[in-house]
Amino acid sequence: MSGLVRKKHHRVNIIINDRFVRFVESGKNKSIIKYGQRLIPSGLIVNGLVQDQDEFISFLHKFVKDAQIKGRLVRYCVPDSQVIVRQTNVPIEIPDDEIKGHLYFQLGQTLHLPFEDPIIEAVPNQIRNGDKEVIVVASKESVVQNYQQMLDKVKLHPEAADLTCLSYYRLCYHLDLARPQEHLLLVQINPNSLQLSVFHEHKPVFLRQIPLVFHEETVEVHYGRNHVDQLVWKGTSRQLDEISKPIITEMSRMMDVYRSNLAKGQYEINKVLIVGDHPCIHLLAIEIDAQLSQEVVAFTEPLFQTRKNVNVPAFFSDCIGLALK
Repeated sequence: MSGLVRKKHHRVNIIINDRFVRFVESGKNKSIIKYGQRLIPSGLIVNGLVQDQDEFISFLHKFVKDAQIKGRLVRYCVPDSQVIVRQTNVPIEIPDDEIKGHLYFQLGQTLHLPFEDPIIEAVPNQIRNGDKEVIVVASKESVVQNYQQMLDKVKLHPEAADLTCLSYYRLCYHLDLARPQEHLLLVQINPNSLQLSVFHEHKPVFLRQIPLVFHEETVEVHYGRNHVDQLVWKGTSRQLDEISKPIITEMSRMMDVYRSNLAKGQYEINKVLIVGDHPCIHLLAIEIDAQLSQEVVAFTEPLFQTRKNVNVPAFFSDCIGLALK
C-alpha cells in the first residue's frame, strides 16, 4: 500500500522532438527520481510531425517499458514547430475572461494564424493607444490531440501540455535568474532547429523558429550509457563556425527586430539564456558569449541531482522545467 501512495505523487515529464524522447520522473516536493533519453530513428518525426504512427507508438511503447514508467501521469510539450506567439490588440471594453472567446471569433478576420484548427491561449499584456495588447499563444489542435492519443496508447496518462520555452523559463525563474524588468532572449539550440523567444515581465512576447543544417558526420552516437543516448560532438573548428555564424546572425536579427518594432526603440535585449540539446552547445555558448555585449547565461552543466545524488545532464533542463509546472 505504501508503494501505491508514494507513486501517486510521481509525474513523468516528457519531451519529444525530432531527434530524442527524454523524460524526468519527479516525486514529492519536485524531487528527481530518475531520467532517461533515447534517440528516435531518423526521419520518424520531422518538424514535430510523426511520419509513421504505428512505428512511433511501437518505439514509444518500448521506451516506456524500459524506463519502467508505465501508468504514470505525464506532462508533455507541444512540438516547437507547431507553436506560434504573437501580439494583437482587442477593444478595451472586453473583459479579460472573454478575450479568448473574442479571439476565436476574430479568426480569419482580424486574427490570422497559419493553421485552421488552433488552440489559443491569451495573456493580457498592457493598455496601449486605447486598446488591450494581448499575447496570443497558439498551437495546432490536431497535433496536440495526436500526441495525447499516442501517449494514451502506451499507457501513460496525459495530465497537461506545455511549451518548451515556458518550461525553460520556469526553470530560469526557479533558479532566480529571471527578473520581470529584464528583456530576456531565450535561445534554444537543437541539432535541427534554433528557437528564439523573448520574455518580458515573465511573459513570452515573441517566438521564432529557424531550421538548422545538421551534418551527421560531425557526431558519434553513444547508445544507452546510463539509460541515456547521446550525440557526442566530433566536428572540426571550421564546422563549429558553420553552425555558430548563422545562429549569431539570427540572434542579432531578432534583437534588432525586438528593439525597433516590438519595443518601439525604448528597450533592448539585456540578457541571453542558452539552452538545448545540440551536441556542441557548450562550445556554441562560449562563442556566443564572446560575440555579444549582453549578459549570457548557459545551461550546459548539470544543475540538479536525483534523490540518489546522481547528476542530471544539462540537456534535461526542459524536462526539469516541465516538472516545476
